[in-house]
Amino acid sequence: MVIHAQQQEVHVSIFQDREAAFEAKFAHDEEQAFLVRAARDRRFGLWVAERLGLSGETRQAYARATVRLALSGGDGEAIISRAERDLRSRGISIRRMELRQVLLQAEMQAHTHVVGTPEMAAAIP
Repeated sequence: MVIHAQQQEVHVSIFQDREAAFEAKFAHDEEQAFLVRAARDRRFGLWVAERLGLSGETRQAYARATVRLALSGGDGEAIISRAERDLRSRGISIRRMELRQVLLQAEMQAHTHVVGTPEMAAAIP
């Protein structure tokens, strides 16, 4: 009877350890994804700002605004739309597909920078 109770305790402990490890990995993966998205959006914002002729603090501010837009619920398409509007307002014609490609490149660079390995993004969220 004692042996059976000890075996049950071991099984419960193993289950709890696995659950804690899974939760820790999930939290880590979510944090990494957040950091990659923020770095992607910043890089994309800097690229757009350069095309807009912005420099210095104004360029940095544009990149921060791009990150804030994404953090406030905007997705990749929202920041692409904003970039497209801003570029067109300055008479700069650029295809939406090109902006998507730039965002994808920014994501791959951000992933390499944050995680250390390149990863191909399946789709722009």
